[in-house]
Amino acid sequence: MPKHSFIGWLAIQGRLLTKDRLVRFGVIQDGTCDMYLDHSEDQSHLLYHCSFSSQCWALLKVWLDVALPGSGILEWCSSWRCRSLMKKRIVCAAVLALVYQLWRVRNVCMVDCYLPSPAFVVKSVQQIVQSRGQQWKWTSKYQCMSWSPWM
Repeated sequence: MPKHSFIGWLAIQGRLLTKDRLVRFGVIQDGTCDMYLDHSEDQSHLLYHCSFSSQCWALLKVWLDVALPGSGILEWCSSWRCRSLMKKRIVCAAVLALVYQLWRVRNVCMVDCYLPSPAFVVKSVQQIVQSRGQQWKWTSKYQCMSWSPWM
């Protein structure tokens, strides 16, 4: 999805406007992570090392049955090798969807002081990926025999 790709591209470039960058620009004073108030919010913390993000990645790993690294996931996704093009598309779509959802949750948490459960976030990622997967299933010349267990 374009919005997932755009946020993923910003994350790869290190250009997400996390609180540490906003503090440097003088926009805000407090750079503490809103999700757990346990660390300064930089991009690495937000996407990989925050307790909330770590729980989301763990749930996604279980669902995808893939060993994802603990950091640099976006870079890993572009270099990951797989026999099935469909499986690679699904894993990459899930990774980008989770990055987007983590960014979205962070923004909602900042404004509304509401933090959904990690299970809820990963469930929304699953729904997004399943919807995209159904489109790929009918439009792609590459069919994946292991498609149904992913659903």
